[in-house]
Amino acid sequence: MVMLKYFFKGEYRFKARFIPAVITSLPFFILFWMLFVQENPILIVKLRSFLDKPTASYGKWALLLVVTWVWAQIVRLSSKLIEEVVFNHELNFPTTNLLLWSNGDLPRSVKTSVHKSLMSEFGVKLLDEAEEMRCEVEARKLIAIAVKKMRDKMRDGRIILQYNILYGFVRNTTIGSVYSFLASLIVLYAGALEGVNSMTFCVGVFLSGFYLLAIMCAKPLWTYTGGLYARTLINEYLGGPRPSA
Repeated sequence: MVMLKYFFKGEYRFKARFIPAVITSLPFFILFWMLFVQENPILIVKLRSFLDKPTASYGKWALLLVVTWVWAQIVRLSSKLIEEVVFNHELNFPTTNLLLWSNGDLPRSVKTSVHKSLMSEFGVKLLDEAEEMRCEVEARKLIAIAVKKMRDKMRDGRIILQYNILYGFVRNTTIGSVYSFLASLIVLYAGALEGVNSMTFCVGVFLSGFYLLAIMCAKPLWTYTGGLYARTLINEYLGGPRPSA
């Protein structure tokens, strides 16, 4: 029951955490079956006996949810750690970059409006253009603090939530794919021992290719979805229209 509440209480948890956990857990379930079930006929009999019991229905789903929850936490913590490194502890977040005077992606009028609004609403004074040129790191730190306040204010926005879910889904899926790719290589090796025409080999090839592609696309996908979220956050904060995807 606790696991169900965790995954299904909020749309973000289900779409950005649960679904990536399911997608990236496939090779591990295959390895579990190959190593502990397929090679042990007695275990297969016991497993089938357990699943055939009417009273086992709740237990097997509860066990599956517990395993999925643990895996989701591993993926989430790993992705947050990598995110800290990639974006330098939020100093290089797309939102931070967009609000720099030196960045030309947003009109100066929009940045001016954001600066004024942050000062009047939260008392956060961002650096002007001359100050930013002298100390860009300090400018980034102030913007990162301001963006946190913006996120807190806009947290319940429906449009913001959808772009946050998209970014979270991409982040967790791509980071989870690193582990899954390694597990897929083991599946591929086991399939090669059976023969290149075996089902295990074909599954290993498909999964390895899928997860490798996800890893290769990680950086551009993070940048793109993070940029969509950043622009949406700024536009929604100022009461403007959302950007087109």
